[in-house]
Amino acid sequence: MNQNRLEAEIPDPVENRRSKSGRVVRLIYGTSITLIMIFLLWNFGRFLIFLEGSGTITGKKYVLSAPYTLEIASLAVMPGTRVKKGEIIAQVKSFQVQQYISDLLRALVEQTNKEAEYKIRLSISQATRETSKKRLDIANENVARIEASSTNSASLIYKTDVYRERANATVAEAQSNAEANEIANQLTMLDQNRVLLEQQIAAIKKDFNDGKIIAPVDGIVTARIAESGTTLTAGGTIMELYDTSLLYIEWEMPLRRLVEPQVGDPVYITSGYSVIEGSISDIFPISTNAGSDRSLFTPIVQGQTARVKNHGFDELLALDSHVMVRMNYSHYTNKIFNLFKPSFRQ
Repeated sequence: MNQNRLEAEIPDPVENRRSKSGRVVRLIYGTSITLIMIFLLWNFGRFLIFLEGSGTITGKKYVLSAPYTLEIASLAVMPGTRVKKGEIIAQVKSFQVQQYISDLLRALVEQTNKEAEYKIRLSISQATRETSKKRLDIANENVARIEASSTNSASLIYKTDVYRERANATVAEAQSNAEANEIANQLTMLDQNRVLLEQQIAAIKKDFNDGKIIAPVDGIVTARIAESGTTLTAGGTIMELYDTSLLYIEWEMPLRRLVEPQVGDPVYITSGYSVIEGSISDIFPISTNAGSDRSLFTPIVQGQTARVKNHGFDELLALDSHVMVRMNYSHYTNKIFNLFKPSFRQ
């Protein structure tokens, strides 16, 4: 009987292995079901917890171009270079600008020649004006003498000559005065035209600035930059600059949302393993062409544009990079997510 009792207390190794295998299978099965449930809840139910959409780090851009054809002689920057306002970032040369200046200088030389010619004519006209005036005075005196004579002994031919002389003298003085006045007006117009030509030359030289391209603001050079040696037509882009004082994130808010975001609401910006805080600065009444929610499990393909700002996030994240922006519906959700944030930097 004791032997039977001992045999009953010894566990069956086959049954023991079968029991352990069953527990492992149940554990794997339960874990798989749990993971599937979490996956389904995350993909189908997360919109009940927070609003999430993709965004692009961008900002106010300055497009550097010129209103003339030019060739880029050299570049002092490359994409991603930080520049200071007033810094020389490129050197260009332009045959078209040189041609403009040459044409204006040629016009200025012609202007000078015309002024000299008119000044000579004005001097001659002023010199003959006195003679014409004296001639007219003498002719008037002769006419007055004949008309005042009581005997009227002068011959008809003499009288005719006297009156003809007065007429010629009157015409000569009138022509002399008219010519002098017109030459003076022409000189005034030429002087004004000279000023305009000189201003145009100065403006072109100032705008060209000896071919130096100056940074208009403190900024970062974008990826859009022409190569050294490239020839650009008028209006062609030399490079683009991001104004580092006006950086922001263009956020594509999904149209399917339970709570309408408001200006000033806090959001979380996720890039890789970095999470930083921001806030909504603007919400625009326009829809993007293709929104951030492009999952296979949802038909939403559009989003509304909002702008997110955070002071200093450009020091942490690269410009033009894509990030995820999340707005939690509740501050309790914020507390929960804060427990699992990989990193938080303000």
